[in-house]
Amino acid sequence: MIQYYSTKDSTKAKLSFKEALLTGLAPDGGLYVPDSFPKFDFDTLAASSMAEIGSQVLYPYMQENIEQAELDAILKDALNFPAPLHKLDPSLYVLELFHGPTLSFKDFAARTMARLMSSFLAQENRKVTIVVATSGDTGSAVADGFAGQDNIDVVLLYPKGLVSEVQERQLIVKRPGVRSLAVEGSFDDCQSMVKAAFVDPDLADVPLSSANSINIGRLLPQMLYYIWAVKQAVTLNIVNIDSGYKGHKEVNICVPSGNLGNFSAGF
Repeated sequence: MIQYYSTKDSTKAKLSFKEALLTGLAPDGGLYVPDSFPKFDFDTLAASSMAEIGSQVLYPYMQENIEQAELDAILKDALNFPAPLHKLDPSLYVLELFHGPTLSFKDFAARTMARLMSSFLAQENRKVTIVVATSGDTGSAVADGFAGQDNIDVVLLYPKGLVSEVQERQLIVKRPGVRSLAVEGSFDDCQSMVKAAFVDPDLADVPLSSANSINIGRLLPQMLYYIWAVKQAVTLNIVNIDSGYKGHKEVNICVPSGNLGNFSAGF
């Protein structure tokens, strides 16, 4: 059974996926990461949709907390938009990740994470407030993905005057359960405020969690489009991946982003 520990102290008690997801940041300020990684036979992964692949890949990470059928339903609802692979030249392809409701790759994780959280909170009959720092894309994806989800409220912090007009409109549009706050400062100031809130003893009784990349619930769903890209490439006979890779390095993926969370998910 996979469990999750803080990167700052692996000797402390480990949590289930549900506990790590709902907690967000560890009390010591560390990030929750899995204590092991399941292995898959690439040839046996479903090729018909990212949701199907996602159910196979994600289930071992959370099987202690959710039935396979419920995970199937969550992913079909969350990942209900395409991510096509397009050929640019014989050795170069691009995976389009902008077909979600906010036109960002972050829609994949935000929508999945929101539905998992809502399901787990319903099991425990409790509510949580998601606190998110954003410079644009994360906030709008989280706001859209979490809006109207049972037992969840969202507070977005974004740097005033430092996001584009389009991004700000996406952030401040009225959504059920979502509140956006413009902060006098930079994105780093917003992120510092979020992290400080999690370790502030005065807020110990306030049920908080995060949907930033500090939450393992963001990283795990973002794995899926990397696997989906290569699976499409194999299905289209673009590349020939030997089962289990066996050390072969036949696919190189370029991540056009400064977001370390996205890269970490691929890793």
